[in-house]
Formats: sequence, structure tokens, C-alpha cells
Amino acid sequence: IQVVSRKLKSKKRVESVPPKRLTFMFITVKNQIVLWVSIIQVVAGLTGFTKARLPPAQQVKNLIQVIEPFGFPASNVPDSTAGEIDRLCRDLEEMNPTKEPAAKDCETAQGTWRVLYTDAPPPSNGRFGPFVGEAFQIVDVNTGVYENYLRLFGGACEVSLKADWKVRDANTWRVCFRSIQFSVQGIGPTIKFPEGTERTWCLTYVDDDTRVVRAGVDGGKSTSRDLGFVGNKAGEAKDAYLFLMKRESNDELASSRKSFRNAMRVLFLRPN
Repeated sequence: IQVVSRKLKSKKRVESVPPKRLTFMFITVKNQIVLWVSIIQVVAGLTGFTKARLPPAQQVKNLIQVIEPFGFPASNVPDSTAGEIDRLCRDLEEMNPTKEPAAKDCETAQGTWRVLYTDAPPPSNGRFGPFVGEAFQIVDVNTGVYENYLRLFGGACEVSLKADWKVRDANTWRVCFRSIQFSVQGIGPTIKFPEGTERTWCLTYVDDDTRVVRAGVDGGKSTSRDLGFVGNKAGEAKDAYLFLMKRESNDELASSRKSFRNAMRVLFLRPN
């Protein structure tokens, strides 16, 4: 009888726990679970049980291996491969060693860069009509001017887009397109862009040899859209397009341009 009586009293005590106390007990248990999960995540990170991250140099090497079958700059890249390139670039961007690439660390962008991959429209992607050439980006941080340079047929034809920029923040430039020149053997017309033809550049990764830039119209005018080459809303987001570039010798490119033009002058202007 005494045993039954004690059990009945115990049951009554459990049933009589106030709802507020039950709620408090639930919250306390929940907080403990969250705390332990956090501790486990920290320990996993310290002991190397999280996803292994490749060094930047190896990450770039993997990117080049994916892109290489499609040429430099890559063309006719399948959507699945483009998705893989984007994913690998995002992994690389998380390891960006340059803290303020658009501002106090902008010197890291100085020089000539060969475009290995971009999903931007021509001529930035190395295409000019049905032809594919070599695409470069030449940045002069001292003057605040850069050139998108496309070389076709070994330099017989050239497309040169000139622009300048303003610093928007530590990682972003607002780029203003000024002119574009189409030339054959160094001779051709220069066309000025309408005022307001601008892009936003997000400098997401820069080291001594590699640059990743994400860019978009971001409210500016777009000649490609106005002429119907791309859709009305194409490239609107500030990070709509991806560029992967490797450093090129500026002296080598300049020498190559000069040598080819001199050769053409000798060939076509020499006396009979």
C-alpha cells in the first residue's frame, strides 16, 4: 500500500509541473544542443575533419585543367563545365590574400593579364563575329586607365577598348567605357561610347599571378543590349559575369604589337 501511495504521489507531482516550467526546461535543452553542436563544429575544424581546402596555386591549376580543352580564352563551354568553373572560382575567392584590391592594394592589378575564361559578351570574351582571338586586359593604376585588347590573326586585326574607373569601395570599381577601336594593320576608326556606358567590377581575387573579377552593368548603359546582341536584362547584376585571368609579360605583349605593325609597314609600304 505504501509503495502504491508513493507512486501515485510521484505521478501527481509530474502532472502538476506548471506549463511555464516545462517551456523553460525545453528551451534549456535546446540551448544545450546548440552549444554542443557549436563545440563539435569547432573541434572538427581544429582537428581537420571539415572539408579540406586546396592551396590557391593548386586551385588555379585545377581551374586551368578544366578550361584548357576549350582554349584560352575558352569558347563553346557547356553549361555544366561553366558551373564547375564558377564553383572552383568561388572556392578560390574565399582565399583571397588581398584585403583591399580596389583601394589601397590596387597595385596588385597593375600590368597585363591574359583572359583564360569569361562568360561575358564580345569582345571581352575574345570573340569578334565568328572569330576567336587572344584577349588581354592591361591595367595602369597610375593613370587610372585600362584597356581590353583583343588580338586576331596574330595581330593583323585588333580591337582595343579603353576605359577608366572610380573606386567605389575596398573591393569594387565603377568602370566607365570611353572608346573602342577596330583596326587592321594598325589602322582603323575609333568610336566613342555614349556617356553613362559603365560597369561595376568586383575584384574578388588577386595575387601575383591570378585575378578573378566579377562584373555587371549594374544600372549603366550597355551597347551590347542596345544593339540586340544580348537580352535586355543580360548582365544587369553587378557580379553577372565572371573573368579568370593570368598575368602576362607586359613587355612581351607590347613588343609583339610593335613588331607586327613594323612588319606590316615594311611588307605593304616597301618600294617595288
